Order: sequence, then C-alpha cells, then structure tokens
Amino acid sequence: EEEKEAIHMILTGIGDEIYSTVDACQTAQEMWEAIERLQQAQENQDPYYQTSKSHKSYAPSSKHSILTRSHTTTRYKGKEIAKPITPPSESAFEEDSDPEQAKRDKDMQKNLALIA
Repeated sequence: EEEKEAIHMILTGIGDEIYSTVDACQTAQEMWEAIERLQQAQENQDPYYQTSKSHKSYAPSSKHSILTRSHTTTRYKGKEIAKPITPPSESAFEEDSDPEQAKRDKDMQKNLALIA
C-alpha cells in the first residue's frame, strides 16, 4: 500500500508525456531509462536546447557596483546558478596574511585582464 502511494505521489508530479511512458514500466530502472530517452528526444527537437549547447563566455564588467558582492551566472538547461565573487576590497585582508595566495591572486588578475 505504501509503495503504491509513493509511486502515485511521484507520478502526479510528472508531466503527461512522461507519465504515460513510465506507466508501462515494471521497475524504477526502466522508468529512469524511459525518462532519459524522452528528455533526450525533447532536447534534440526543441530549438531552445539547440541554441543553449553553444557556450558563451562571460566577462564581468570593470565598473564598480553598489552591491558589496557581484555574481556571475551560468546557464544549465534553463536554470541559472549564481556563483558569488568576493570583491578585492573584501579579500584584501586575506592577501596580507598569505603572501603566496596574494601572488596567485595577482597572477590570476593579470590573466583575467589579458582575456578581457
């Protein structure tokens, strides 16, 4: 009974296309394989996924923001993942305590300047 209830709860959150595919499966392994095949087929047909496969690099602006932290975003299948960047003003105290880290940071900044 609990297994049926759990399966029902899982399947009610899935779209109709996936539900009809999964409904014919006997095991969870078969379900996931069927879902993966369906998702791959959708990605191959959907123009959104066709354009999102090309990666565009992001170079942060050199202008200072009013905010104390800035973020870069990476798109992955339509979802944004924010990665906080610590501004130099916030990391300055760390550089004083570790000269090797300060050198690595300066080298990285030089490399980023060359790229931008």
